Amino acid sequence: MRRILILVLATTVWFISLSMVNVGYAEELTMKGRAGAGLQVNFLNFGMGPNVEYWATENIGISGGIGAIADFTSYGVRGNYLFSKDLTIYEYPTRPYLGVGFASITGQEYSYGGVTSETKGSGMEVYAGLLQPAPYIHKSVYLRAEFVYSMIDVTTTIDYTVLGSTYSMDYDAGYSAFSIGWGIVYYFK
Repeated sequence: MRRILILVLATTVWFISLSMVNVGYAEELTMKGRAGAGLQVNFLNFGMGPNVEYWATENIGISGGIGAIADFTSYGVRGNYLFSKDLTIYEYPTRPYLGVGFASITGQEYSYGGVTSETKGSGMEVYAGLLQPAPYIHKSVYLRAEFVYSMIDVTTTIDYTVLGSTYSMDYDAGYSAFSIGWGIVYYFK
């Protein structure tokens, strides 16, 4: 738990410090017709992976991503709503967003000596966050920070055989329902 808190704190400080750089950004935050690709990091379930998104209107977008690297692998698709009113945070236009999505989660599978285990789950997730341009990195780069609540029951099923009879047991796989994410996106238009 301590490792998680240190990681979240360090990332938050880094995100805020980057946002404090003043380069006189005056362009409005416009999204209609923009497609992007980036990297999303999940701090509480220890994963990261690529994501893509497209904004059909100024407020409505769709995104999808794959998360991997640590305990779980996830595949998800989301519907996004970006609020119209810009906030100004450290002299940059910042827009809050929220949405709902569907995710499928899998864990490592093991098999040894007649015992097998499989971790999986799928379901809805809701999230809210902030999207902010990062012209100090590149004019087409945006940063995001978000909170996610997953309504996904991720369980591990263990099947084992004893004296010719097969048994099955389920237990909680330890997937956190609450998550904190951070992302960086490059928009092509």
